[in-house]
Amino acid sequence: MGFLIIFRAIEPQKFIPDYLSEYRMKMAKKWLVETDMKIAEIVEKLKYNTPANFIRYFASWKAVPRPVPGKLF
Repeated sequence: MGFLIIFRAIEPQKFIPDYLSEYRMKMAKKWLVETDMKIAEIVEKLKYNTPANFIRYFASWKAVPRPVPGKLF
């Protein structure tokens, strides 16, 4: 069986890019809550281009408030 067939069996309502974006946001949320990692570290781990791009996407993801600027660097 191919990857796409297996993926569709597990996640029939999602496209792969949407699944990956959701996974990245869940990991970011987990790290923000459970660790003392700074946003810049999370951005690097999740391979976002800039902290601003990450913050914008994260804030719009689940309508969460913007992260505290002091934790940026």
